[in-house]
Amino acid sequence: MVDEVVALLAGAEDVLDCTLGGGGHSEALLASGSSVVALDRDEAAIAEARKRLAPYEASGRFLAIRGNFGEVDRVPELDGRDFDAILADLGVSSHQIDADDRGFSFRLGALLDMRMDRRSTTTAAELLNTLDEAELSHIFRDYGDE
Repeated sequence: MVDEVVALLAGAEDVLDCTLGGGGHSEALLASGSSVVALDRDEAAIAEARKRLAPYEASGRFLAIRGNFGEVDRVPELDGRDFDAILADLGVSSHQIDADDRGFSFRLGALLDMRMDRRSTTTAAELLNTLDEAELSHIFRDYGDE
């Protein structure tokens, strides 16, 4: 889908990538000539993407910010900035699912964590052990994919 995104956003000088993740979309946009400001609430994802995109960051064309796309209007680093395009590739990344210390998958035998932002203090295991059936049903019904 990266090629389609780059084609769709061709000519956009300044792009806000609301979901940096591994940095693949940002890297492709940077390679096509855009400047990118990217958000992610996962500190590990930001660290890896910054390594990957270090030359662009050094040139001033890339900036990574720890933040949540749902609160983009409250990210102080974005105040007064204008963007030609905004990208949001929503969902959990395969890296998060495959990383056993993140606890997003049952198949790895890790603790059930599932926090996108490690600053959050409540894990999925704690929710399952403290919420009643009605509260859990609400979460699964309103926020689940199926």
